[in-house]
Amino acid sequence: MIITITGDVAMKEANLKIDTSKLREKANKDELKEAYEPVDRKDQYRIGAGARMEKPEQMTFFLEIVIPLFSRDCDLRLEELRSKINLLEKFEKSGYSLRCEKDNSIICEKNIAENEVEKEYRRSEELLKDSMAN
Repeated sequence: MIITITGDVAMKEANLKIDTSKLREKANKDELKEAYEPVDRKDQYRIGAGARMEKPEQMTFFLEIVIPLFSRDCDLRLEELRSKINLLEKFEKSGYSLRCEKDNSIICEKNIAENEVEKEYRRSEELLKDSMAN
């Protein structure tokens, strides 16, 4: 299944494709039974989609949003940090798990049905846009 996603890239409309069939195939061949593809990247976040084999013949799809808390070697701006915490709370309330990484970023991940990938991508993109606009 190929899902076409329209996103806002540098103020222009762009067609992004998440090929869930390709993710499924890669995960089946991968030693760790997982595949991941980047979908969108901005200075403030990255979005990717993936698939992993949970049990034999049971594929789980997921969406991952990576939010850096702050860039390296910068002055800490509390208002910016508060804004990101508010965003993370919205993702958590939307069913995402949150995980802290060594590089000062937070991974937000949600398992979703294959046919819900586009809908969830659009929803997460709206949360990010709303947060970045404030």
